[in-house]
Amino acid sequence: MLTRLFPFLICSLFVCTNHLSAQTEDEEEISESEQRASELNLAARDAFEEGNFSDAITLFEQAFEEYPDPAFAENLAQLHDNKNHLPQALEYYQAYLDLFEDAPNREDILIIIEDIQHEIDTQWFSLSITSFPIHVEITNVTDENEHIYLGQTPIELFGPNEVRVYRLEHEGFLTTDLEIQPVPGGEVEHEVTLEQPLREENPEIIIRHGYPSSRGQHGYYLLAGGLALAMGGGMYFASEDADPAVGGGIAGVGVALIIAGIFTLPKREEIDRRRAFLGPLIDTRTVGAQFFMHF
Repeated sequence: MLTRLFPFLICSLFVCTNHLSAQTEDEEEISESEQRASELNLAARDAFEEGNFSDAITLFEQAFEEYPDPAFAENLAQLHDNKNHLPQALEYYQAYLDLFEDAPNREDILIIIEDIQHEIDTQWFSLSITSFPIHVEITNVTDENEHIYLGQTPIELFGPNEVRVYRLEHEGFLTTDLEIQPVPGGEVEHEVTLEQPLREENPEIIIRHGYPSSRGQHGYYLLAGGLALAMGGGMYFASEDADPAVGGGIAGVGVALIIAGIFTLPKREEIDRRRAFLGPLIDTRTVGAQFFMHF
């Protein structure tokens, strides 16, 4: 693939640049889209010459969206071909022929399209990944220098005959790397169960009678007691036979407890530790669990 990439691509770069540059001689005839495409093309060429193929692909795709020049399509086809992104390469090779009906290299491109289709049909395989819990984030980390986010489980993937490594991540569970050994021309199914972290990883949380307790937990008790006293004192103060001094005193004590409780509530990081500890044990998406996390 690499040997057939660079001769065509370099030629296409200059064809495209000259094509757009020639139009700039008459600024009245060039649209804003063509101007933006020209600027993106130059940036893509720089990225390509520096060896940043991924950046070059992104920039050429943006240029192609702005202005569907056949040179952009050919560049994208060959760059994707070089990265072994065969379905994308097939798409852009065909787009190139559709946009450039009189292409001098049409026969060569048709042969390439046939070769790519044959390789996909005989050497690529489909991969199905399911997991517990569901909605696990999946990233292709086969290339240490280029991590590609793929989506969430359950997911269907399609890829070449090569070993691949996928990273599975979900909040509250241990990150897992899954190495896939391909079956050319076949189908592979994987069901993955992520492991939960050990309770000992959160030693600052103490379990008492099944409920979490930690520094500052008594702040909630002060709040509850203060609210009760303040409400009781207020109700007594409002009654006909009340002694204003007694009612005001009770309410004052309640307000003081409320203030003390506010200043002794758990810190944000302590609440986060409690959530990290309880996350694997209960469904944190429920309303009751969210309330328990904070109170």
